[in-house]
Amino acid sequence: MALTVTSAQVESVLRALLTQQGYTLKNPPRGRGETGADIIAKKEGRITAIECIGFQEVPPLRSKQFYEAFFRAVSRLNDGAHECIMALPMRFGRGMNRRARHYGVAWKRIAEAFPELQIWLVDTDRCAYEAHHWGDWPFEASTSPRLAKKTRTGSHIAESKHYAGGPHVYWWDVGDSRREAVERAGHLVLVQKDTGQRTVIPSERLLSLLTEDRRTTRMKAVRGKGNWGLKVRRGRPNEIEAEGGEKGKPAFIRVKWREASRDRHRESER
Repeated sequence: MALTVTSAQVESVLRALLTQQGYTLKNPPRGRGETGADIIAKKEGRITAIECIGFQEVPPLRSKQFYEAFFRAVSRLNDGAHECIMALPMRFGRGMNRRARHYGVAWKRIAEAFPELQIWLVDTDRCAYEAHHWGDWPFEASTSPRLAKKTRTGSHIAESKHYAGGPHVYWWDVGDSRREAVERAGHLVLVQKDTGQRTVIPSERLLSLLTEDRRTTRMKAVRGKGNWGLKVRRGRPNEIEAEGGEKGKPAFIRVKWREASRDRHRESER
């Protein structure tokens, strides 16, 4: 079989990234003939079960492996998984909109039936991944050729817990790798972990605010340059603040928060 990216490569990248992100990996790589999820990860009491596949150059075999991974992923609900992940090589992203449109209503019904189901597109060359919900596809491409090209890989998703004290109630850290992922994806989806509500910010709009003078001191001692911060201030729930950093001034983006089941590509106010 002609595999340009193997499932082992996808799994290896995710194991490294999840460890960096504070997940505890509950199982070692499976041996030949062993069953169970490829990766079982746990963070903040939530279990994430991940099924990895490679990229098969033969289309019928590629589709077969895709849907086998789907059934394996959703079956992890029987094991108590809170998130069921299909981890695919990044090249799958090129055909996801077409695949979703082909199945139409059935694709949407799957999204409604399995809100725990996600698809992660894994870039094994850059050691990065983009997290998507099944229902993120299909989406309408922008009439702008430049934006349409960017949005073919969907959205980059970032979650924030709720902060009970202090001047802000939600906060997202944006480093260089996340900034690059947002630029490739075309949208940033900000999620409130406690409520599940989310808003979508087009990358062009967000990236114009992530300037060098707005970098904060976070991670500066480690990487030589700081990250950017996005916040929801207490008393200003419908605004995302881009922190002013060491030298810059804060900027604000008006947003609308929606439930996760609604269309994620029309949520931010323009």
